[in-house]
Formats: sequence, structure tokens, C-alpha cells
Amino acid sequence: MEADSVQVGEFWKKSPSFLETLKIAINLNADKMVSRVAELHDDFSNTIFSVTQNQLQLRFGHKRSHSHEENFLEPQRKKILPGRGVGNVLPDGTKFEKATPLDLVPSDDDEHLSQGDNDEDEDIPALKDTVVKNLKEWILPSGQNVGKIIEENVSANAEKVKNKKRLTIYEKAILRYGVSNIIDLSVMNEWFSAKDIKFMAKDYIDLLKVPQLPAEENTFISKVESMTLKGDANGAYKFCIETHVNSEENNYMYKISKIYSEFIYRSKNKVDILDYAGDTHTELDVIMKAFGYIIEGLNTGFGTHQKWGESFCPLSKSKDYNKGRKCDLRFLSISGVDLGEWEFASEVIPHKVVSDRCRSARVNQSILNGLLNLNLTDEQAKNIKVPFVQICGTSGQMLIVDLVEGFYVVFPGPKFELPTKLQHIKKLKSAVNIINFIMNIYEQTNEIAETQENTRNGFNDIFSDNTDIKPIHYKAKYIHKPWWSPKSKRS
Repeated sequence: MEADSVQVGEFWKKSPSFLETLKIAINLNADKMVSRVAELHDDFSNTIFSVTQNQLQLRFGHKRSHSHEENFLEPQRKKILPGRGVGNVLPDGTKFEKATPLDLVPSDDDEHLSQGDNDEDEDIPALKDTVVKNLKEWILPSGQNVGKIIEENVSANAEKVKNKKRLTIYEKAILRYGVSNIIDLSVMNEWFSAKDIKFMAKDYIDLLKVPQLPAEENTFISKVESMTLKGDANGAYKFCIETHVNSEENNYMYKISKIYSEFIYRSKNKVDILDYAGDTHTELDVIMKAFGYIIEGLNTGFGTHQKWGESFCPLSKSKDYNKGRKCDLRFLSISGVDLGEWEFASEVIPHKVVSDRCRSARVNQSILNGLLNLNLTDEQAKNIKVPFVQICGTSGQMLIVDLVEGFYVVFPGPKFELPTKLQHIKKLKSAVNIINFIMNIYEQTNEIAETQENTRNGFNDIFSDNTDIKPIHYKAKYIHKPWWSPKSKRS
């Protein structure tokens, strides 16, 4: 007589073989993830990254949605066909216990993460709040007042969208910028004439150009490029190593020779250091394989440090985000003062580029506010600016946010490309030079921040207290908090 199916099921569940099989199934995905990281970390023993299985799952498993569709529909539930099991009962009546769910890591393009794990700002501010009255007039060469231009355009945008069910990413960005008192000249440049924009950026021309490399370093790079492109990658690699060893520790030649040797080592035996086959790379690939070694090489000798991945900027916290916003890369002073936040994406997708830039601008506005709330002199307040970088795939751009004439102005700076093929080695020069320039600015800000008394006591975030010291420099009265979407109001 055949055994009853229920008894067989119960016997199977209690057997050592079942428990071992279940254990393997649960750990299978995690093992694949660790194997994947091992592949990315070939000869990466000196890396800046300390990646654990749990950190990867926390940071990149619960990544902000790319929002390829601004308002995607919930996936329809599948209908249960006759004869199929329901819940934990099989068609023949056999019951089984619910297995421990696998901690699956969503892909970089997962569209349907839960709202609790999705840190993207899906909401928009109330239209009546989108225009901030500026306390100061800023008259341009055209005779127009900057405040008037912003008010008219932001108001027109609010009027345009008030009856729309679906907003474009530009319309959303303008609403968020308006209530945050931000002028992003990469998004709002058409509101101003070329002459007026030049006037607005007159004090930032040197910063936005980035200085040229010193002659010695320039000669070194030219020789490495020439050797590599003539087919002598091994000779170029050896030359880089010898130059690194014989250079004064922590000077610029010491750093760039290390970076160039690392790039050649990674790329000389690969078609592309980023892709396995076609456009299959992820955001994590971009950070770890095409970018991280540059920061690692430049970071030696600096007083600043970085936090990667699962990191929150406390200066960007709000009522429903008590830890702040998630950041891809944060630069901090010796004592942990935020100096800048950088944003990454796996590729260039127009609406994601705009959305990420708007978000990053507001995070860096929060960081600028934190610095301006220190007990600064007028000269120190004038010198403090927050440069940051946005990288999408291999495309990068430097930006600077500063509090100018009562507005937070985002100035778009030079663009660069991260090389991923040996024959593209010439792209590395501008990428390294721009990133080094920004890190030097952070180092200067670090020196100011570390000599100042923090005017904000952490207990004041918990207990009501107005006794903390207020900054008195000339920018202090114009400090304005950025807008963030409350979780409770998100759809």
C-alpha cells in the first residue's frame, strides 16, 4: 500500500537531507554575491573598500529605484488557476511549512522596491510653497533681478502642472529647487542670458576651469600614454611602478604613478574593465572597477576620509528621515564633518540624471549649511564652497554649490570620462586632475572646519534648546534648508 502523501511530506521535512537542502537554497544567493565580489576584487588587497556580504545587501540590495517610469502601475496579481495549490497547501492536500524567505538582492534596475526601502523623493512640495521670497536683490547686467526671474519661472511651472496627473522630471526638479531656494544653472540656464550667467559665475571661473597639471607630472603622463598606445603596456606599467617607488611619499607624482599603474594592470589583459558582455555593468561595477582606484591613489596623505555605500548624511535628515538621506560616497573631515556627497549610477538615463542631480544638489546644500553654521569669520564663510561630482556610467561632471546673494547656486563645471579600455588611457588625465582638484578643496575646508567650534549641539535635536551659539558671518541670515519629501505623504 502506498504511503500517505502527508506522512511522506512530514517524514521528508524532518530528515537531515531536507534541512541541508533548505540551508543550501537559502545561502545560494549570498554565495553567488560573494563570488561576484571576489571577481570584482582581483588583486584588490590594498583596496579602500571593506565589503561584506551584509553591507552589499543593505546598500545595493535596497537601492533607490531608477524610476524609469515616473508613476509606474502596481503589477497585477496573477489569478490562481483551478487545480493549483493555494497558500501552503498543494493540489493533493499536502501541507508544508513556509520556508524562511531568501534575502534576494534586487538588480540595479529593480523597479518595484517597497516604499520603505526606496529613498527616492517621489513626492513634490505643495505648489503654494514652491517660491521662496529672497531677502536680497541681485541685479544682473541685463537689469533684471534674479529673484524676480526665479519667482516668475517657478510660479509658471507650478501653474502649468497644477492640473497635470503626471509631471516630467524637469517639472518636479523645478518645484523642489524652488522651495529649496536653489538655482541649478544646468537645469535653469535658459532662464538667463549668456551674459547674465557669466556675471553670476564671475567669482567661480578659476574653480570651474581646474588648473593644469604641473610640467613634471604632465611629462610623466605623456610618456606613459605614448608607451601604452604603441603597444608597450608592460613597459609602461614597469615605468609607473618605478616612478611611484622613487617619488617622494604622498606628493602628486607618487599618487598619479600609482593610479596609472593600477589602470594599466586592470585593463591590459581585458577588452573592457567594466563590462562582462555588452552593457551589463551595474552601479557597483562603476564604483569598484572604474572609479575606486582613483580615490584610493589620491587619498594618501589627506586629512579627509570617505564613507562608501550604506551611509547617511545626518545634515540631510528631516522628520521622517531621522538618519538623513542615503549617500553613495561621502567625504568627511577628521572629526566627521561632512564636506561633500557624490552620486553614482550605472548608466546615463536622462530623467535619472536630472533626478539624481536635484537630490544631490539638496544633500550638498545641507552640507554647505552645516559648514556655514560653524563659527566662521566673513573671510572663512566666503572661502567655503561645496564641490561635488555626479557619475553616470563612465561619464562624470564636477559641480559646485555655494550661497551667493541669498541663493544656493549650482554651477556646472568640467566634464570627464572614466576610461575602461587600455586604448582610452588619455581619458584618465582629466578625470584624475578634476577629482584631485576637488579633494584639495575638501582638504582646505577640512582645515577650516577642524579649527572651528561646532555651533550645533547634538542634544538640541532631541531637547528644545535655543542656547547654542549662532553664526554671525555675512551669509548666516540667508541660510535656508532644502525641501525633502516626507515619507508619510508619499504615495
